[in-house]
Amino acid sequence: MIIIDESSQHPEYNFLTLLSIFPKTRFCLIGDDKQLTPYSSAPSESKITSIGRRSVLDVLVNQAALGSCNLSKLLTTFRCHPSILELPNELFYSKTLISGCSAESKSSVLKKLKFPNPHNPMAFIDVKSTHYKSENSLSCGNDKERDKCVELIKLLLKNECVTAQNLAVVSFYAEQRMRLSEDLKKDEITKEVRVNTVDSVQGAEFEVVILLTTKTAFAKKEPFLTNPNRINVAITRAKHALFIMGRELTLRSLPVWRDLIAFCEKNAGMLGEKDIPQLF
Repeated sequence: MIIIDESSQHPEYNFLTLLSIFPKTRFCLIGDDKQLTPYSSAPSESKITSIGRRSVLDVLVNQAALGSCNLSKLLTTFRCHPSILELPNELFYSKTLISGCSAESKSSVLKKLKFPNPHNPMAFIDVKSTHYKSENSLSCGNDKERDKCVELIKLLLKNECVTAQNLAVVSFYAEQRMRLSEDLKKDEITKEVRVNTVDSVQGAEFEVVILLTTKTAFAKKEPFLTNPNRINVAITRAKHALFIMGRELTLRSLPVWRDLIAFCEKNAGMLGEKDIPQLF
C-alpha cells in the first residue's frame, strides 16, 4: 500500500504516474479538500487546469460520490482551541467538525493574556496602514503592519506567553515575509521566531500564530487573498492563540473576509492597533 498525505496538494498527473508504476498497489490518500490545491504556474483559465493540475483528492472525492472508491471522513480535530475551531467550522465545513480537545487543555496562552473575550483566544487587530508593491515581483509589503507585528511578538516573548520556537508569523505575501524575517533576525530576542507564507505551512501547526494580510487596497477581484482554501489553511495553524492583522475597512469589501470579521465582532474579538499593549 502507498499512503499519500496532504493529498489535496498532489496533482493528478503525479498520481497517474504512480498508478502506471504500481498498477496493482492499493493507495490510501489523506487530505482535506477544503485546503490548498497543487501549485501551477499555468493561468487558471488554461485547459491544463481541467485535468493536469487538478488535486487528485478532489478527483477521488468526486469519484467516491459516484461509488467508484471508498471515502472516510475524519471529522474530529485535536489541533485548535475549540473557540478557534469555530471560525473555520462555520466558514468552510458547515459546522460538521467536532473538537476532540477541551478548552482547558488549549488555554495556557489564553490565561496569560487579556483577550476581549476571556473564553476566545483569537483577535482581529485593525492596523490602519497602506501597503506597497514590491519592485521585483507581484507581491506586496506593509511597513506599519510589520512594525505592529514586531511589537506584538516582543510583548508575547517578554511576558513569557510563548517561546520563540513555538511562535510563528504567517504571511499571505512573500515580500512581507522576507522583510519581516530580516527585521526579526536583527534582534536576539526575536531571531528564532519563524516567518512563513500561508502556502508553505499547510500541514504545520504552532502554539501561537500571527497572521498578516498586508494588502490594504483591492481590485474588483482578488483571487489570491480571497481563495477560501488559502484562508482556511491560514486560520487553522494555531493551537492556542491566533492574531489576525489587517485593514478592517477594506477587508470587509472582500468575500470570506467580511464573514471572518463579522465572526470576530460577534465573539468580541476586535482590537485596534493601539490596543496591543492592553493584551498584557
